[in-house]
Amino acid sequence: MDPTGRRVGGGAAAFSSWTGRAVSARRAGAVPGATILIAGSGVTAAGPRFKVLICARPPASSVGILTVLAPVQTVAELQDLVDSDPGVLLTIDVSRRDIRARGELVGRFELSMAAGLLLAERLLRSPGLHPDDRSRLQRRFTAICDAMKAQGADQARIAWRLDRLAADIARIQGV
Repeated sequence: MDPTGRRVGGGAAAFSSWTGRAVSARRAGAVPGATILIAGSGVTAAGPRFKVLICARPPASSVGILTVLAPVQTVAELQDLVDSDPGVLLTIDVSRRDIRARGELVGRFELSMAAGLLLAERLLRSPGLHPDDRSRLQRRFTAICDAMKAQGADQARIAWRLDRLAADIARIQGV
């Protein structure tokens, strides 16, 4: 990742973390080039310029945006941090489930189900996968998506299956 938040490299590593400037939803227009939006629990959607949304509850819509769910206190502390230092870079590390500023841990998070699906889908598109592996892993992904639609679906088990799928893709790619 370079300091402006652009992904560097390819494969699974391109989606294991994101570094960029952040902005609080309290001041959404104040930081040019911000790619991370930190929103309270009332956010309904994030604009297309954002790549990562940090919030306490899943929004109504966040298509194409990595959404991470952090405790309300963590969200408030992150908003205070970026409001006081608009130039600070945040790193969202998906594999560790943590948020860092200036190399220090500032909070932990969980992925929303939508974020887990987005991450798995992006990993499946990465160029480093052999076509046979991609086909096998795509079938697993489809099975997970089908299981989500079943009445009474076990959300914890589905989240575990998504984590295993992402880990298997990374292992196959040697990341």
